[in-house]
Amino acid sequence: MSNAARHVLLPAIAPLAIFALYFSPVTLIGCANRGLLALANLGVSAALAFVTVAIAIRAGARHDASSR
Repeated sequence: MSNAARHVLLPAIAPLAIFALYFSPVTLIGCANRGLLALANLGVSAALAFVTVAIAIRAGARHDASSR
């Protein structure tokens, strides 16, 4: 995967999912289910953010060239 895809497209997935959830009709997905999907999106994106930070800290401690 290219650097552009890793740094632009992957972080854009969570906001696009919220955008799609916001514009989906209530008759398709009920209010409670929309809220649960939004919370699930939040949880997954927060967990992936913590994993990303851990990888960056570990790479910085090893003085990898990729940590710059």
